[in-house]
This record gives sequence, structure tokens and C-alpha cells, in this order.
Amino acid sequence: MHPGSGGAMQRELGAAGVDAGQAATAAQAMFERIDQVRRALLGDGLMTVSVHDAQACRLTRLWSSDPQSYPAGGSKHKPPTPWTRQVLQR
Repeated sequence: MHPGSGGAMQRELGAAGVDAGQAATAAQAMFERIDQVRRALLGDGLMTVSVHDAQACRLTRLWSSDPQSYPAGGSKHKPPTPWTRQVLQR
């Protein structure tokens, strides 16, 4: 996980007694396993996991199956559109 992307989440994990480093390691392993299954079912392709900050209208990448080309921490502005409402808000 990108350190700048989950400050609030890290505080919540800490308040719940969960070590943020352990949670990040578990999330990494989970994303890798999901990608293995996705590849087995669908073949090669890119998988990314991002977090959406609705207030800032920003997507920030937390994980990528191709970290060389699409590293964690990459982000982009996603203003409200019919697509963002359908995909990110529903």
C-alpha cells in the first residue's frame, strides 16, 4: 500500500489493534492471489487496485500486477461523469 494513500485507514487499523504493516502484507498477498485466479480464468492482462477519494475526485493506485509500468502510488484526477457515478459510486 502506498504510505500517503491510507492515513485514515492506518489510524483506524491502529485503533482496532491491527498492525498496519501486517495488514499491508496481508492485502498484498490477497491481491496477488486474486490476480493468480484472474489469470487462470481470463489469461494475461493488467489488474490494478485503487482507492477512490470522492472529495478530491482522485483515484490512487494501491497495487498493480505490472508495478514496473503502473507503480503503486500513481494517481489521477477523476471528475464526476456518468462513468464515475456508475463505476465508483454505485
